[in-house]
Amino acid sequence: MRIGLFGEFGIRNFGNEASLRVMLEMLGRRPDRELLVVCDNPARVEIEHGVRATSIYHPGAGRRGLVGRVLGKMRDAIWTFRTVRGIDVVVVPGTGIFEALWVRPGGIPLSLFWMAMAARVLRRPLLVVSVGVDPFGGRFGRFLMASVLRSARYLSVRDEHSRRAAAELVGGSRPIPVTPDIVFGAARSSADRAPGPAGPGRVVVGVMDFVGMAGDRERGEADHQAYVNEVADLVARLGAASFPVTLIAGAAPDGPFVREVLERVGSPEGEAWLDVPELRSYEEVERAIASAGVVVASRFHNLVAAFRLGIPAVSLGYGAKQDQLMERFGMGEYRHPIATFQAAAVAAQVESVLGERARWVQLITTALEEMGVDLAVQEQALEELLEDSGRGARRR
Repeated sequence: MRIGLFGEFGIRNFGNEASLRVMLEMLGRRPDRELLVVCDNPARVEIEHGVRATSIYHPGAGRRGLVGRVLGKMRDAIWTFRTVRGIDVVVVPGTGIFEALWVRPGGIPLSLFWMAMAARVLRRPLLVVSVGVDPFGGRFGRFLMASVLRSARYLSVRDEHSRRAAAELVGGSRPIPVTPDIVFGAARSSADRAPGPAGPGRVVVGVMDFVGMAGDRERGEADHQAYVNEVADLVARLGAASFPVTLIAGAAPDGPFVREVLERVGSPEGEAWLDVPELRSYEEVERAIASAGVVVASRFHNLVAAFRLGIPAVSLGYGAKQDQLMERFGMGEYRHPIATFQAAAVAAQVESVLGERARWVQLITTALEEMGVDLAVQEQALEELLEDSGRGARRR
């Protein structure tokens, strides 16, 4: 069976790559399956994951000017049709690929639409697994996303917010199961507990290159500067309170932002209380987090990493997905909007969480056990669908 995995991979987003790795491991357990990743940067995916990959977009399409962009989109459609014709099943493995924030309809939503239409015309099953979904405001974006979700033979979402948004897009009475982010199903390894700067009072602060919530550049820059200032203030407060701190980039593109925060803190690297590791993957993020007493995180999959390792967290979130995850682990009172959080309030909550850490760890452990059951049920359902699809592929 030839299985295509479609998504925004190879873009140095640690959470997306972790989702891909989990699905590759799950689907690749049987030797009679051939996997192909359809993604943004196939060369990087082939190197990092050791799997065949091809581009979402037509690699030879010129896109200069309005006419060039329109023709390029049409060539993308033909390219996608040919790609889907060469596989038996199409899988969208997790991630927030159906989220509306910072997304243009003519980008990934249109690519998803071409993929779904090709799957429908060629009668290839489309499996959409534990994705994040947002309501779409514009008619064009709503049409594209609704068409994709309606085409899915299997559809699950990762939280209740996504279920409501997907139900609104799909319409009708179709049941949409809520199944946790697939990264929670990743196998634990000894690397997860590799030694790092130790101590139950260590605070890991995961940051992102936040560009603001507003559409206009001036307001976005104001949000960015406020975020930089508050993160730097938070790190300084934690250091002044004698907490050892590890400052990490939530994903590869966030590296320069870490330097910006350090400049505001005014403390050079190498000080005993401050550790600034250079991270290149989600697995390295987990190793950096593994020895933490508490994690303060902006990126969604930094929160996933913390909870997956049984570590309580404080969220500086930019979307409903962070709020939903914090609520799922009983830590809803420890979530803050990324654009308006106050360093003093977050620092006080860090001390509060550390004071009751044993209780939080127990609650997180219980939630993880429940999530494991849901993920196992989903995996069984997917295997049954793949078996049925395999019979169809053999008939073809």
